[in-house]
Amino acid sequence: MALLNTVIDLSEEIVFDKVKWIQKNGRNYPTEPSDVPLELKAWREAAMQIPDAYRAKLLPRPELSVKSFLAMDIPAKRTTLVHITASKQFTSAASIADPLYLMTHKLPSLEFVTDAVNPIGWALLNDAQSILDPDYKGPGLPVWAVQYWVEMHQALAM
Repeated sequence: MALLNTVIDLSEEIVFDKVKWIQKNGRNYPTEPSDVPLELKAWREAAMQIPDAYRAKLLPRPELSVKSFLAMDIPAKRTTLVHITASKQFTSAASIADPLYLMTHKLPSLEFVTDAVNPIGWALLNDAQSILDPDYKGPGLPVWAVQYWVEMHQALAM
């Protein structure tokens, strides 16, 4: 029985060719995590990466004391009786020019945020550039806003 090579060479930059993927697989993102090729996973994760300049302004630093954390002006969680399907909120329209807008609005419900995480790969393959905040009119937010919402819900849960 031959052993499979389980070492992944990360010395070369992982490049995802969206056009080739779509030609071969259509605009379908694999449903099973084990079926997601490394380059497709890296592409999705790069789109979800909160830019460092915004991360420093939007999210509490992990080393903050409890007292400092409690003194921060953190957006409140939004509660809603009507659940909007997040997968229908992705759009190919350009996102808002200044994502610091996130600091001034309530966080979408945890249900909405959780619902938004799963279809991100599919949305990106379908040319999504932004996600609409269901409770606010106007242009969408960068796709990485979903990651911001996830991390803010985690911070508030602590």
